[in-house]
Amino acid sequence: MGAPKVILDDYCFLTPDDARWQQFLNESPHDFYHFPKYITLCGNHQCGKPLAFFSVLGNQKLLMPLLLQEFHPPNSSTGMILDATCAYGYPCPLFNNSDIDSFAAKEFLTRSFASMLRLLNDIGVVSAFFRLHPLFKAPLDLLQTYGTIIPHGQTVYIDLSNSSDEMWQQTRSGHRNEINRLKRKGHKVEFDSDWSQLDEFIKAYSENMRRIGADDNYFFPKTYFEELRRALGSRIHLCTVSIDNQIACAGIFTESCGIVQYHLSGTKDAFYKQYPTKLMLDFVRNWAKERGNKFFHLGGGLGAQEDSLFYFKSGFSGLRSTFYTWRIIVNELAYQKEVASWEEMSKCVADSYAGYFPAYRKKLLVKI
Repeated sequence: MGAPKVILDDYCFLTPDDARWQQFLNESPHDFYHFPKYITLCGNHQCGKPLAFFSVLGNQKLLMPLLLQEFHPPNSSTGMILDATCAYGYPCPLFNNSDIDSFAAKEFLTRSFASMLRLLNDIGVVSAFFRLHPLFKAPLDLLQTYGTIIPHGQTVYIDLSNSSDEMWQQTRSGHRNEINRLKRKGHKVEFDSDWSQLDEFIKAYSENMRRIGADDNYFFPKTYFEELRRALGSRIHLCTVSIDNQIACAGIFTESCGIVQYHLSGTKDAFYKQYPTKLMLDFVRNWAKERGNKFFHLGGGLGAQEDSLFYFKSGFSGLRSTFYTWRIIVNELAYQKEVASWEEMSKCVADSYAGYFPAYRKKLLVKI
């Protein structure tokens, strides 16, 4: 691709306290994953420095939240590697012009992504990994020019512009039967406005993660949830379902720019076979619609796979969106050097760009 003819008005990295970050969000559709306080929170828990790449050309603007992470490979000659990654969830990228296919947009984005890679290289970043938001259109062909786009699978979402009756008819018959059964038994579902049941949520969530064999990355300390609530304020909600006066399941839901996200939830082992989560999601989708939201995003399966979790979520809607990641080699020479060192130590062939990325961060298979 030839060099873009346009020249950006400005491009730089923003820190979370830079007013331009929040101003961009005030003017553009976004999700909670893009909030500076959320990126800061994830930086604290993911051991990364929170930043956002920001570029401007006329009335066009781009925001790419990211985390800078240090990595110290065993016996590496370089001693330390600096990589860019993203916060937990789907925080990248944001473009304030919905017409990303226009010539002007492509010119702007081409220059912006080239400038971002140059800045990353200038500060010593070797590779970058970003998750794209399933509900926001992204310039995939253009992103592919600067890295590798990997499709991971489908996520499920509900169109809240449909009537309640339409949403109910779109629900799998087995789900409808279970929800009606739970309603007849009078089980209680409500939002916990003061988060008095946070400990019960954590218990349910932890039991759920152990039951499905989730990776350690899916477990969070109590401080994470407390800080998440402070960071998001009125945009985050804790919902609970009680059976026989006991918390059976609970979920955390976010609300931003018409998008309600099914962020995290769990069902206690003792109530797993009674399917209380179905009652909770039915309650939340009607609540979300009543509040004028546009979409209720349920997400996908564990690791974006079409597993039992995906099958469960798909019972609430036939609508799908594709989840992609964007992998970039910023410094090819440094990347290949670290991959070669990893292969020598592990006695294995490193993953391709479509596998574990960056490959040199994959856990070594031999003791050293």
